[in-house]
Amino acid sequence: MVAGVRYVETTTKSSGFGNELEDMNGPDGTGNYSPVMSDDIVPLSVTSDYDHFLPSINANIKVVEDVFIRAAYSESITRATLTELSPALSYGGGKIDGLNASGGNPYLKPYESTNFDLSVEWYFDEASYASAAYYTKDVDNFIDQGQRQETFNLPSGDFEYNISSPVNLNSTTIDGFEIAFQHTLNYLPAPFNGFGFMANMTFVESSSDDDVEIPGLGDSQNLVVFYEQENFQFRVAYNNRDEFLQTMENWAGGDPIYVEDYSQVDVSGSYDINDNFTIFVEGINVTNEVTKKRGTLSNHMISIAETGARYSVGVRASF
Repeated sequence: MVAGVRYVETTTKSSGFGNELEDMNGPDGTGNYSPVMSDDIVPLSVTSDYDHFLPSINANIKVVEDVFIRAAYSESITRATLTELSPALSYGGGKIDGLNASGGNPYLKPYESTNFDLSVEWYFDEASYASAAYYTKDVDNFIDQGQRQETFNLPSGDFEYNISSPVNLNSTTIDGFEIAFQHTLNYLPAPFNGFGFMANMTFVESSSDDDVEIPGLGDSQNLVVFYEQENFQFRVAYNNRDEFLQTMENWAGGDPIYVEDYSQVDVSGSYDINDNFTIFVEGINVTNEVTKKRGTLSNHMISIAETGARYSVGVRASF
């Protein structure tokens, strides 16, 4: 058993450049206001800080020969990206109760996750195993695109803007189950004794305080066939990810964006010339699959992206 605790103290300073909101003109004859922006681009900066205690404990129990139970408890944080923390905003005009802006959010808090993992593993042969694992995560401050309000004290008065930006959502619970299997066929006669395969499947579901769907979660399946014999290695991998919600709000402030089921096949091979040099070849998405994104309805197509197959050949050196 291994246990420990970390203390993390963080200060963030989000800096950038942009036009500053100096005042509002209006109302005009239709009751609309328009923003008055600075003529020059000015430096922008926002500072924030937070601290956390992050304990962890790991246990490994041998049940019988070649069968182990592993359990782990931990608390962790994941900070927002630099783009999400940007202090720059774009301001629009309109009615006094309908002013909108968009940009980053330098006040974002990090994800705070309490994690528990439990797995059973059976090592039934050399380089062969089967495992089943359950995990659960209680996540606070989940980040996604949303709306926040901010009041600006200007010479003409106080103006409240609805800002489309990354926001911290309510608490979320994520539960998952994974099964994995790997087997090498080393009992076959040469040269077939270098073959093997591995497979895994992950199932995940979530629930939140406000019963909204959580972005980024989706079941996945992977299958790899490999061959390793002396200096030669080769593998073919099939990877599939079921449809998942990418973001709750698209770039125009409208419907959510879903990424449809996607699978691709990758291949790779290498040959060790000696202890220092290796020749390799790699192919990514060799069947040229496309990525499709849609809105709320299945026939609301947003984008179809074709990245094409990508191949590379090279030499690696180590000394």
